[in-house]
Amino acid sequence: PGKIVFTGIRDKNLIEPALISLGKLIKRKDLFL
Repeated sequence: PGKIVFTGIRDKNLIEPALISLGKLIKRKDLFL
């Protein structure tokens, strides 16, 4: 996942999708916690 995020930061077109995926991961972690 980390690699995808860093790649997204390099490519402006992938910044938003990366942030959205991160948000989903955070929500999943919150649910598990």
